Amino acid sequence: MSRRAWVAVVVVAYLAWSLALEWPGPAHFSTMAFGNRGDAWQHIWNFWWVKHALLRLQNPFFTPLLYHPTGCPLWLHTLDLPDALPAIAVSAVLNPIATFNFFHLAAYVLTAVAAYQLARELGAARPGAFVAGALATALPYHSAQAIAHLSLLPLQWPLWFALCFRRALTRPERRWWLATGLLAAVSIYANWYFGPLDGMLALAVLAEALLARRAIRGAALRVAGAVALAAALVVPFAVKGALDRAKEPYDGDHPPGVFVADVEELLWPGTWSAWARVSGSRPYRWTGNVEENGAYVGYALFTLGVIGFTRRKKLGAPWLALAAFGIVTSLGPELHVGGRLASARGALPMAWLDKALPFLVQMACPVRWEVLAGLSFALLSAFAVDALWAWRRPLALVALLPLVELWPAPATLSSFPEPPALFAEWAKDPRPWAVLDVNHFMQTAWDELHHGHPSLTAGYISRRPHRLDVFLEHDPVVSTLWMNRVAPLRVLRDDEAIDFDWGRGPPIDTADPDNFTVRWTGTLVAPVDGDYQLTLTSDDGATVTLDGKPAVDDPPRHSRREKTATVHLAKGPHALDVEYWEYTVDAVVRLEWAGPGFARQVIPASALRTPDGKPGLRGEYNVRAVAFPVPPEQALDELRRLGVRFLVYPGWRRDYAVEHQLGARAIFANADYRIYELPSP
Repeated sequence: MSRRAWVAVVVVAYLAWSLALEWPGPAHFSTMAFGNRGDAWQHIWNFWWVKHALLRLQNPFFTPLLYHPTGCPLWLHTLDLPDALPAIAVSAVLNPIATFNFFHLAAYVLTAVAAYQLARELGAARPGAFVAGALATALPYHSAQAIAHLSLLPLQWPLWFALCFRRALTRPERRWWLATGLLAAVSIYANWYFGPLDGMLALAVLAEALLARRAIRGAALRVAGAVALAAALVVPFAVKGALDRAKEPYDGDHPPGVFVADVEELLWPGTWSAWARVSGSRPYRWTGNVEENGAYVGYALFTLGVIGFTRRKKLGAPWLALAAFGIVTSLGPELHVGGRLASARGALPMAWLDKALPFLVQMACPVRWEVLAGLSFALLSAFAVDALWAWRRPLALVALLPLVELWPAPATLSSFPEPPALFAEWAKDPRPWAVLDVNHFMQTAWDELHHGHPSLTAGYISRRPHRLDVFLEHDPVVSTLWMNRVAPLRVLRDDEAIDFDWGRGPPIDTADPDNFTVRWTGTLVAPVDGDYQLTLTSDDGATVTLDGKPAVDDPPRHSRREKTATVHLAKGPHALDVEYWEYTVDAVVRLEWAGPGFARQVIPASALRTPDGKPGLRGEYNVRAVAFPVPPEQALDELRRLGVRFLVYPGWRRDYAVEHQLGARAIFANADYRIYELPSP
């Protein structure tokens, strides 16, 4: 088979393999994103923002559209330019979700291709190199990171960097050191983590060349050229980010002791795996989260890699050392076993690295270093497969064992509601007004790429100035709405009678349905002298006081029930006081009477008087609701000052602050969205 035909076969085979690994994602390619509703959707916004900024000749490293009115710098944000730039063209033919999924799938395919090429460069034959590529893209690292982090999936950049660096060491052509420098920069622009990964791969390649005593005359100059090129492309970007970080504190750093590999995680498959059931409850006690619990290497892959090392010891020694380094550093600064700290703090080498290289603090997810072990064993396995293939070809089928062992669980998929058509109308409005969107933190970004107007809320920025979160969390007006701050609220109203069955709903529109009290005061007018039977029905409790004396007492806490008492009333008015308590679930209160000449009935408004003489009783409702801690007029002025014109809510949510204090009008409502327009000045 010709080289060109073989390359086509390899690419098609890796595409089919990647589709299988990502299943059932390909069946929902344009409607559901590959990944969860968190970080995965950050990249969908990234693609839109880079296109939006560049087509308008704006700086893509600063967005005025999130954290309005100040905007947010993106120098330290995971913008993933190597994907975002070609996404400009892809998004011309695919919708935002399909564009994201395209690059998600491409990362799988190209990682396999790059691993195949590097294995061939290291001396593997076609069969072994093909298996190495299939293993590289099926690593637990890939399966776990695929749940959230698109920018950490394209391992083709570090692998291609290692390939070009190896050639730059031994070949005098200028193209190899130029490609090395360019790929180093591309790796870093994809994700900061790939910078150290490039460095470790370069050390392994260099060590392998020295052990093999390859002629590397002039390599120092070529490597210096590659470093200079990478520095020219990356240093201005890195310096700007460092200066911003030095100027003010940033949020978003990962604690280095949290996102680490548990010792159990190295031995048992995590929730990313199709075989997670064999691990029982173990994965749920490991530190970090699901998308970071991918440190498992696999017994079959480890065995195949060790066999490969024995076949090519000089070449394999640096890669085996790199695998050991990846495993040790993935454990973090302290040892964890079964979710528990099992060593003194700072006892492991990662603690020393953190001190020696302070910039690692920003990238403090040590568990991600395990990818060095996975890639190293995948490359070494190529030589084991080649040896088996040369000896007895059927034995090469042993390569299927790690592929089966590393088979992932069905891909995580997610979606957000289809935005209302109203957003498309907003997108055509050039006026500079803003939106306060209190939906799911990533849905705010999803909404924004449809309406295009600035949002006071955050979306999700990986690293952002601390002051921006302080504003959202502490501004008395914005934080009340964004954080759904529930506060005590006292509401007075006149009720014709005490006859309420609120079920599980609130007594005051938009208030909290639980944990409230009501006190009714006024006068009960007895039509004639005589004995009257009072019946009080309540859930969770109530008391009735007549003329300052207890008449019916049924205090909380209980389910729905009746309590009856007989009282003698003289004709005329009597001071009436009814207190009611509700805690949880159903809320019911009813006051009835029966007396001379009439049967049991709810006490009507005609027999009740408010303190100011109107029919009925004065009710004092002490509820909890989303309510401003400042006067409503001040809250409305603040929102207008910030340029807010519309409030975007989940379809189910209604706030007292919005509807009663601001007087905002709902202009759209369905199961997914409720949109309010602030009143005009």
